[in-house]
Amino acid sequence: MTLNQPESYYRQRIASLTEGRKFLIRRRNMLAWLRFISVAAAFAAFFIAWPYSAVLAIALFILFTGLFTNFLVRDLSNRFAIQNTDRLLLINENEVKILDHDFLHLPDGHSFSEPAHPYAGDLDIFGRASLYQYINRTTTEQGASELAILLLNPCDEDEIRLRQQAAIELAGKPVFRQQLHAYGLAEPVTINTEMKINNWLVEESPFVSQYVWQTARVLLPAISLSLLVLYLINVIPASTFTPCIVLMMVTAYTISRMVNKAHISLSRIAPQLGSLSNSIQLIEETSFE
Repeated sequence: MTLNQPESYYRQRIASLTEGRKFLIRRRNMLAWLRFISVAAAFAAFFIAWPYSAVLAIALFILFTGLFTNFLVRDLSNRFAIQNTDRLLLINENEVKILDHDFLHLPDGHSFSEPAHPYAGDLDIFGRASLYQYINRTTTEQGASELAILLLNPCDEDEIRLRQQAAIELAGKPVFRQQLHAYGLAEPVTINTEMKINNWLVEESPFVSQYVWQTARVLLPAISLSLLVLYLINVIPASTFTPCIVLMMVTAYTISRMVNKAHISLSRIAPQLGSLSNSIQLIEETSFE
């Protein structure tokens, strides 16, 4: 990014993201057709092959179902990419507006103002057309509060120099900054989210051995599917299949009861956790001096 020509960079970025979005839309349409074809092929292959071989019919059905699942996963990933691109476009379009002094739609930090503060009022730190409103790009309640604290509490010379160095380094990483911003816009993390996460972290986990549960997560569905296939091809009788399936259902119910409490606690903040996870991963994968 050319520091002396930010508007040029933002406009080039908008053009690049717009072209990328067109490609993602074409891919979305293609994946929709592939999902439809794979489902149709799964049922057609099953009914055509069944009179000749039950094993072949089931194998073809599983094959095309697997293809459908693959296309579905790729479509979900593509959908996330489209949404992420839309947020990046919004960020760059917003920066162009701000360069044109159109920033009054941003949060002004009025709730953080302190009337008795020695310089906040004189320097227009908070309020309409304030410094806070001009520089604020935070997406979390914690970030908005931290920015206000930094503006209200001057630091020593050494800390100022460290912050300047950090600002210079981040100025040279516009893609990183915008992607971090985009993840934050996807699902903003609130103070309430932080409290729920902290409460969950101090709860005692019912899963003593992580290895055992990771193995069970794969093994139990495999056993259930194997029993079903063996029953359909007449390898095991109904007298064996029925109690085995009942046992698997009881096992699944027991596990569900164990995870239900954590699920209730975290299900409502799952999107925020995903946003937080993406942000942390991006930071870990980026090199800093």
